[in-house]
Parts: sequence; C-alpha cells; structure tokens
Amino acid sequence: MDSMSRAVDGRRAALASRYRVERELGRGVERAVQAALARTAALAPIEPLVHAGPELTPGMLRIDPAFAPLRGNPRFERLARDAP
Repeated sequence: MDSMSRAVDGRRAALASRYRVERELGRGVERAVQAALARTAALAPIEPLVHAGPELTPGMLRIDPAFAPLRGNPRFERLARDAP
C-alpha cells in the first residue's frame, strides 16, 4: 500500500469515527465543542467576583438557578466548593 492509499484510508477512518461520535451525541461535534467553550468562557467574569468578596459567594453559585448551565464544569464546581 502506497502512502497516498494510507492517507485516504486514514481520512476515511477519521470521518467514520467522527460520524459515530456525532451519532452518539445526537448533534454535531462542532456544536458540542462550541457549547463547552461558551460555558468555560462564562466563568471568566465570575471568578474575580467570587474571589473579591461577599457580592458572589460559593454558596450562591451552588443554589442560584441562573448558574445551573455551568454545573458539572470542573472549574465551576471548584469555585462553588472553595471559599475565597
């Protein structure tokens, strides 16, 4: 098998793998990655507020339903667990 055939076979395998992942997720991989990045970006303005003082506390993060979409994110969970 020449290098061109191996490259084509590798590309086919990658596409097949991506299709299986998309099928398992029930939506496109790009949308899943974009959603994860958006949740991570949402933490940037929250972190300084939690560390600054009483305006936003870890307890508030745990109980306020506005933060529900961020729950499960390890970075958010650390903020919600740790006292400043």
